[in-house]
Amino acid sequence: MTAVLSKIKGGKELQDLLNTLPVKIERNIMRSALRAGAGVIRDAARKNVNSDTGTLAKSIRVSTRSRRGEVTATVKADAFYAHMVEFGTLAHWISVRDEARPSRMTRRGRKTHSIGTLNKMAHRGSLKIGGNFVGESVEHPGATPHPFMRPALDENQAAAIRAVGEQIRARLTKQGLDTPAGLGVDDE
Repeated sequence: MTAVLSKIKGGKELQDLLNTLPVKIERNIMRSALRAGAGVIRDAARKNVNSDTGTLAKSIRVSTRSRRGEVTATVKADAFYAHMVEFGTLAHWISVRDEARPSRMTRRGRKTHSIGTLNKMAHRGSLKIGGNFVGESVEHPGATPHPFMRPALDENQAAAIRAVGEQIRARLTKQGLDTPAGLGVDDE
């Protein structure tokens, strides 16, 4: 927590005050404060996502954890393709895996369809990508990066730190304690 407190005015006084509290209360206050700060980053990242379905934006979540006296908050996207949107992809080949091919059950067990059958199925309206019929593999041209997480962090650091300070102030007031004078964000 010292890295964040170094950017908050009155951070040393706040740390001294938090050190006087019971460990459980200090941990709960810091967890809620870091969750509030991470929520600012999460909301900004959701706004940065350009998606029609909203699946990626909905998958951006905040989690907190306390381990060995250190409280951390994490903002991450759970969609399996999030890193491909953030960083882009190179051109690559996509092939149908044998286990992913359509199959049918016969007297002798499960039988996958041949490429010829798949192509016949394609002409009946299946196995289309972008309106084009595809066979067993296709070359993907790659995707340009559309960063959403890093800009959210870069552009909202001060707001996140402010949210942490406000949440700490609110929780300390709820506990009946005075917050350190001059608690706020350093405008470097």
